[in-house]
Amino acid sequence: MGVGIFLMGLLPEGKTYWIIPPIFLFGFMVPIVDGPMSATLQAKIDNEYQGRVMTLFGSIINLSGPIGLIATGPVSDAFGIQIWFITAGVLMFVSMGYGFFNKQLNNMDRKPAQNIKGTVRISNAHSRQ
Repeated sequence: MGVGIFLMGLLPEGKTYWIIPPIFLFGFMVPIVDGPMSATLQAKIDNEYQGRVMTLFGSIINLSGPIGLIATGPVSDAFGIQIWFITAGVLMFVSMGYGFFNKQLNNMDRKPAQNIKGTVRISNAHSRQ
């Protein structure tokens, strides 16, 4: 996803059709990222809390759109729209690197979940009978 966004920022102005491959790359990666993420959330969260957690998760994701649009206007007016895409691509690479090298995130679907006091109960879906 980050590659597609980054490439959009590198495209020269006036080359409208050149944006199709980066957009395709970004769109192709969305289900590859969303599928395992949703499956992991469903496997780790008790059934009675799944609706609440998934609704909250979806609300946070949907809230990022308007917040991003509010930030995009002044930044793109000051520096140009291309810098916005380049920065977004770099930030996606950084977050991908963090996720890739974070042992807790990498082992999240392998370890049984811990019940932490004062938080939403989560369980290991594989241990249910």
